[in-house]
Amino acid sequence: MGCVGKTAILRRFNNDFEEKELDNLDVVIYLELSTGYKVEELQRSLFDRLKLKWQDEEPQRNRAYRLFRVLSKMRFLLLLDSVWEPLNSQVVGIPLPQPPSKSKIVFATRMEEVCSRMGAEKIIKLECLSEEEAWDLFRFNAKLDLAGTNQLIQNLARTLARQCAGLPEALITVARAMANKRTIAEWRHVLAIMKEAPF
Repeated sequence: MGCVGKTAILRRFNNDFEEKELDNLDVVIYLELSTGYKVEELQRSLFDRLKLKWQDEEPQRNRAYRLFRVLSKMRFLLLLDSVWEPLNSQVVGIPLPQPPSKSKIVFATRMEEVCSRMGAEKIIKLECLSEEEAWDLFRFNAKLDLAGTNQLIQNLARTLARQCAGLPEALITVARAMANKRTIAEWRHVLAIMKEAPF
């Protein structure tokens, strides 16, 4: 399911690990896979991140071997975002972490089948927020002060939050867009648009 926060979580991991001293890891690598990605594109991104010399004329298989050799000697965290189809790590040159390795591969996908086919050890399924959680997130991002906000605007805001269907990304985006809206007409206008094109 889209808009539940998979990408945000992976980016947060990436940023948090980059900011902290990496006692247990040599490198953190974040890669966003597009649909129909090319192995060469992934390899180039890995080469860049690992500061390896890229050679256009080098066969894909040789690049995979070089990546495999380098990564096998490292403790790495590989974050793969938007995985639409199983990744053949061997073809790319990514070693699958085996004990006693401290390396990890974490990936985000909308499809459980991809998890199965990639041999995921642990699957964490992100769900939509409950109505109350969604309202709290919306209210916080819209900067709604319940004591100082017109009751009709509060009701419109709750309805608008419900239109976001519990999707965190949608709630945050819409709420931030509404943060400076103070008139009933503005809230009604946005709600009318949302009802025509719900998430």
